[in-house]
Amino acid sequence: MEWYSPDGDLGIDQRHKARLWAVWNVFGNSRHSLSASWMESYNTGTPYGAVITNARVAAYVTNPGYLTPPTTNTYYFTARDAFRTDDIHVSSLSLNYSFKFNAGSTPIEVLLQPEVVNLFNEHGVWNPDTTVRRLSTFNPYTDTPQECPQGETNCAGYNWQKGANFGQPLTQNDYQPPRTFRFSVGFRF
Repeated sequence: MEWYSPDGDLGIDQRHKARLWAVWNVFGNSRHSLSASWMESYNTGTPYGAVITNARVAAYVTNPGYLTPPTTNTYYFTARDAFRTDDIHVSSLSLNYSFKFNAGSTPIEVLLQPEVVNLFNEHGVWNPDTTVRRLSTFNPYTDTPQECPQGETNCAGYNWQKGANFGQPLTQNDYQPPRTFRFSVGFRF
């Protein structure tokens, strides 16, 4: 059943993921030190397809003996990997400054770390809307469902339609995080 369990990449199948970083010790002595680090992160997009999880198939199947047969099922209108989210690239820069001193007989170290994540403020969508509307019933075993064009309001004779925002982000959490500044302070004693 190609419409129920099609071949293709799963939503968690991410082809490539890479992390590269470099650290440069700018200076250091017994009292203080400074290092700079650069990190490159790259994730390829993940697949998704046009699917509904409430396809009514019970009317088209003879119950093979289930006490309580399922009344709904998953139906893929496209390949499970027909679409992909954006590739996400992030460049980050941080400094790590350490200052050491004695408070009486106790050695104390103060750590300061300013950091910029997504330095070049790159944009990408990693969680798009995947809403699909079922318009009219069809026999999944004999019929090929017809897609109503996205945005069309007169969908008579069609079986399904992608939601108005299909493939688009809906909330700020659906985007790659923007350029972010962080500052950390730590103490060791």
